[in-house]
Amino acid sequence: MIRLVVLAVVVYLAWHYFGWRVAAGVAAGYVVLLFIINAASTVTWGINASAMRGSTNELMHRKLSDEEKAHYASSREHERTMIDHRAQFDPELRKPRDR
Repeated sequence: MIRLVVLAVVVYLAWHYFGWRVAAGVAAGYVVLLFIINAASTVTWGINASAMRGSTNELMHRKLSDEEKAHYASSREHERTMIDHRAQFDPELRKPRDR
């Protein structure tokens, strides 16, 4: 829908300032450009989607090392500390939360 609105605005401006021939050329060029972009994105997303799915599966089924566990624990602790600090100034954050 947004593409049609953009097309209508661009064609109207081309028609208003340059005439109907330029407006027809702009409309044809815009439609061709949309077909090219759509075809390229379909090919690109089709290839990348399977690769991304595979890498996501690898990450989800991988066990964390002790170093990574320590890093995530310290990150969570830092986040909790910052939330506690902000809770001093924001009553909404003072509500009890799961730890």
